[in-house]
Amino acid sequence: MEKYKECETEIKSDTNTDVEFYLVDAFEIFHFEPFYIELRKKNINAVFIAEPWETNTSGKWFDYDSAIKILDEKGYVYHKFVNVNCKCAITTQQKDILKKYTNAKKIQLIYGIGFLKKVQFQLKDFLKDPFDYYFVNGGYYKDKFLKLGGSIYNIIDVSYPKHRDFFKRGYEKQKLIKELGIHTDKPILLYYPTWDEYSSIKEFADRIGELRNDFFVVTKPHHCTFRLKSKKNDLKKLYDVSDMVLDGNYDFAKTTILADLAICDSKSASSTEIPFLNPDIKMVMILVNTIREDYDYPLDNIYCVVEEPHNLIDNVKKVMINDKWKNNRNEIIKYTYSGDVEEGLNRGLRIILDSIK
Repeated sequence: MEKYKECETEIKSDTNTDVEFYLVDAFEIFHFEPFYIELRKKNINAVFIAEPWETNTSGKWFDYDSAIKILDEKGYVYHKFVNVNCKCAITTQQKDILKKYTNAKKIQLIYGIGFLKKVQFQLKDFLKDPFDYYFVNGGYYKDKFLKLGGSIYNIIDVSYPKHRDFFKRGYEKQKLIKELGIHTDKPILLYYPTWDEYSSIKEFADRIGELRNDFFVVTKPHHCTFRLKSKKNDLKKLYDVSDMVLDGNYDFAKTTILADLAICDSKSASSTEIPFLNPDIKMVMILVNTIREDYDYPLDNIYCVVEEPHNLIDNVKKVMINDKWKNNRNEIIKYTYSGDVEEGLNRGLRIILDSIK
């Protein structure tokens, strides 16, 4: 965990804010960013809140230094304290994160959809103390909230605005290869392990390393694997078995264009985000610390699922010849995520603007 440091370049501003994006992890900046940019264009006083450990409602979880570095590089306005009277407060996490706000409309921006039912904390919290609004990515979560008693007026489908630039201009694979300094004639394999008890690193990393005989292996670690001291051994292992390890906050959309084949963990949101961004990609899913009945969909209908490390290489070869699961997978992804990112972003902006009137 990073040590809190006073930031001499902190951007000072007034405290009469309209909208505050409360940070507990640097990665959230990229999810909030499209809303922040559009609100500032409309002369709305929207700011990021980067409270240090001493006052942050998540305590020492917040990677403060990394967040400040990103905010400074982008020139975004941020405060190190909340305006308890701001009109609208937004988080990606539980409602308790926003407990300092007394009068604000509170919004949860949902990100990263996996099909593992027992880790969908947003649905459990909804039954206890709901937010004023939920910004969801598409039909999958929207219908779940509606079945629990949510309303079409507070469950808002915003698609996935984090990736708006990708859908506007796209990326060229050869250009990305050049940017990263990759020199290979092999197909590129992207490994996307998650970070917690559902991670495949300990059991499968050595097999991933063996795939370097036939692939150029690039690993995109989870941002928690990349930054938490408790995960340093996992991160070291990823460096040992990979040809290249990307930064934890490297542009996720770029990785999906770079890859000829993706290997992800069953719990991970990458299992849905990858095909949302690149429907043509070949995929293998590693089933980790769960059983098939724990998921909302029959996994074997939409992914090539591998349970044992010794079966990984043969299944990778099989998928490279024919990913017969792709069409079924893409049909579910179309339901999971709404396709029109700009339209979704505008729906969310209208809710925020109504909240601060």
